[in-house]
Amino acid sequence: MTERPRRIERRTSGDEPMTNVNEFAHDNPGLSGPSVRLTFDGSELQAVAGQTVAAAVLAAGRRVLRFTSRRGEPRGLFCGMGVCFDCLVCVNGRPNLRACQAPVVEGMRVESTVGVSLRETKAPHAEREDDDEGEPA
Repeated sequence: MTERPRRIERRTSGDEPMTNVNEFAHDNPGLSGPSVRLTFDGSELQAVAGQTVAAAVLAAGRRVLRFTSRRGEPRGLFCGMGVCFDCLVCVNGRPNLRACQAPVVEGMRVESTVGVSLRETKAPHAEREDDDEGEPA
């Protein structure tokens, strides 16, 4: 009977830098186009127009896109084609968008999530105005 190979797992905080990822992304002739800026968890990133959020975050050396709700385990890009839900992020206040499917846009604000959010968050510029009687509209 042959022995199955051991599964080796490496757990990281997601903040460890990945080597040569940015260099590859910007030197690859298939990734040409105008540069756009976005923020991921408060850090400004540069990406190439047409990249997905997941590709831009990965190219910046970040691997963790969200954390599970029960155990707080890190999750990142898994399938890369919109089938799984491991890359859910909050984009400009809209929760549960798949980072592997969302194209980057200039000024985009992306936040990692914990678990799955059931409602949208208010963007700072999207405050609701009160009507004349002081009741929310």
